[in-house]
Amino acid sequence: MVNTYGREKEVRPHQYNARVAPGTGDKLKEIAQILGYIYDNEGSTGQLLDA
Repeated sequence: MVNTYGREKEVRPHQYNARVAPGTGDKLKEIAQILGYIYDNEGSTGQLLDA
């Protein structure tokens, strides 16, 4: 399938949306920091979720 810019659309795996409790983002950042995915407030919690 081609997008409006004439390029092939990127094939993505299924995406899921979920409702989470308040504070979940902060907790994920804390876990990512402990596991080394965030260095000096830089990095990606997305990498943690992909791992």
